[in-house]
Amino acid sequence: MNIETLETIIIRSMQEGVVIIECNGVVSALNPAACRILGLHPASIKGLPVQKLCDHDDNNGDFVSIFNDLINDGKVTAHREIQFIRHDGQLIELYVSSAALDIQECVQGMESYVVVFRDITAFKNLEKAKLKAVDHLSHELKTPLSILRACFTALMDLCVMDQKAMKIVARGERNVDRLLSTQIAVEQILYPAKSQPQEIPIASTMNNLVEQIISGGRKRHISTQTEFDYTDVVHFDPVLLEIILNILIKNAFENTPDNGLVVVRFSQIDSGRFEISVKDYGVGIPLMDFEFIFKGFHHTQNTDEYSTKKPFDFNAGGKGLELLQLKNLCALNGFLIDFDSERCGFIPQSTDHCPGDISLCPHVKTVEDCYNSGWSIFRVIFTNVVE
Repeated sequence: MNIETLETIIIRSMQEGVVIIECNGVVSALNPAACRILGLHPASIKGLPVQKLCDHDDNNGDFVSIFNDLINDGKVTAHREIQFIRHDGQLIELYVSSAALDIQECVQGMESYVVVFRDITAFKNLEKAKLKAVDHLSHELKTPLSILRACFTALMDLCVMDQKAMKIVARGERNVDRLLSTQIAVEQILYPAKSQPQEIPIASTMNNLVEQIISGGRKRHISTQTEFDYTDVVHFDPVLLEIILNILIKNAFENTPDNGLVVVRFSQIDSGRFEISVKDYGVGIPLMDFEFIFKGFHHTQNTDEYSTKKPFDFNAGGKGLELLQLKNLCALNGFLIDFDSERCGFIPQSTDHCPGDISLCPHVKTVEDCYNSGWSIFRVIFTNVVE
């Protein structure tokens, strides 16, 4: 058996759909999974422009754009979730990646592009069912928690002269507030606010917001830098900008030990796209947690480490809701969000512990040693934010 035959067998056996495209944009081959997922017969599409896979419905623009970006600009796609309407009218959810062969000259018959996709419809339906259940639970909690909050406030007034009773009531009040904040966070995830853009001077607006946000972590000894390669006016919602920065900066603080560094940056990608990034030189994210970062109710440390922490504290992380909130906000407003990270090599497992202060780490001699051992960066990309 030669190598080419083995590769063909492997591709045909894959559960993921695979489309192989010639350099001129013509479909060279589809594996059985691709035909099954898209509802096609290979004979009906092979030899035709790849756009014919999906241009039967105007709502398949996302899939068309992946092919156009790949063939016209050589731009690859990594792990993008899109919706696709099959020829039989069924709506499915796909998880798509692509790759391109770097060529100097197009020769007829040259297979230059590969698009791989997976049907995640069942998974997305399960995710929607989970959110529906969470929504129901949120509504069930809202009224009794508000009543409890009012009761604790009334009890506090009655316990003015009894210090011991006041401490007990105050403890109960704090925990009810924590439950209320969780309930509010869930509402914000399920019903994200739609952007209301306006002209804002990006540099001064971001500088003011960053200063305001990091004031919540003043007790932490963390350096913060704000960098710009674009400082003009942009057309964007300042309330949404504050939410994005607050989530990303707080997340960065909570994953960075004292004497660490957080860098907030606003960049222009091209004439129509801009990026906000927040990079921390902290512990980094284990590979096993990458897939769940934006899923909600997931954090990268042991649950016990979150139980008594306050916002901005090292290893604080709440219920893992804020990054899910950010993902939903971005999806609603047409923004892209992604991240990258490298776990600190001295604590490779999520069960390993960082002392929370670079000066207490036995593995490094300088802060630069720590900066080089682990980091995370989260990016939010805006398209056409300049009026």
